[in-house]
Amino acid sequence: MKLKHLINETFSVNNVENEIIDFVLKSEDCSYGEECHDSVYNIEEKFKNKPYYKDLEFIFWDEDKIDNFIDYMRKNVDIKRIDFKNKIVNNLIEDMISGYVNGHSFIKYKDYFIDPYLSFNKVPKNIIQNVDKFIYDIYRNIGM
Repeated sequence: MKLKHLINETFSVNNVENEIIDFVLKSEDCSYGEECHDSVYNIEEKFKNKPYYKDLEFIFWDEDKIDNFIDYMRKNVDIKRIDFKNKIVNNLIEDMISGYVNGHSFIKYKDYFIDPYLSFNKVPKNIIQNVDKFIYDIYRNIGM
């Protein structure tokens, strides 16, 4: 029974992710900066009538928390050792820390992260999971 549940869960996550990413690739310009925020807002609006909507958590950056984010990173993370083995991701983290970009927005479905910006830029799924979990945990630690 557990294996069947795991297979169904994996199938569900893949379907939801594919539907969202297809929407992004067909209708969004999810380039650098504000576009990831706009894309997540658009997805939130577009997918309100989907049966899985209640399981989606939309993670939006709170611009009022930039100082909290930078302070947290400086106190709790060895910034020089951050390396997600992907230039796009590493640049995003560096730009968030410097304040060059005003955060990052993405979606959590159950325990899985869906990231319009990183998916749009063809970042591998395993790296998306790692970086979004990293950011998600920091956001929670600073009260977002």
